[in-house]
Amino acid sequence: MGAIPILQRAFVTNSTASAITLGVPSATEPSGAGVFKLSGKGPRTFGETRGNLLIKPFGSDTDNDEFRLIVEGYHLFRTQGTSGVIQNLYIPTTLAVLDCTLGLSIGAAALGSPEMLSSTDRFASDVDMAAGTSVSDSSLVRVSSMSPSNGDDSGGASAVAIIDTIGCCYVKFHVDINGGAGTAAVSGNCLFAMI
Repeated sequence: MGAIPILQRAFVTNSTASAITLGVPSATEPSGAGVFKLSGKGPRTFGETRGNLLIKPFGSDTDNDEFRLIVEGYHLFRTQGTSGVIQNLYIPTTLAVLDCTLGLSIGAAALGSPEMLSSTDRFASDVDMAAGTSVSDSSLVRVSSMSPSNGDDSGGASAVAIIDTIGCCYVKFHVDINGGAGTAAVSGNCLFAMI
């Protein structure tokens, strides 16, 4: 049996961004808030995979408020220039565009530090592919939503998304609190782990 994945926050402080600017190909290694190097390793050989991301979105405000979460991956293109110098180009790929609806499940104010969930954080009870987006291979993005039906209360249930990293060496999380179709959440974030 392999190591048990440990969840970590995408953002130390929940994001209140109200717009998203996706990446463009760049020779600069991805960095900044919401950026993570996957598996802590460099380029892989042909046929190796980086695995899947388990994502548990959460945010702050009230039950049924929404935000959009975009997960962007970066592939590394490496070549040797005519002068013999190795050149890198990091090429972004949108892995998933998710609309997240906050549920009733509230984080415990454990330890009172920003690295933990606060008592105002709510896990998403519903995570869906954003309207107008689709994935031709359903194994690339899978969502498990815990929406109440027939008047049932979802209680402490929370949704997850599992996203294939398709060999990316970096991942970047983006939040848009105005991205959902309903009432905007005050903030958005997610916990994630490689699985």
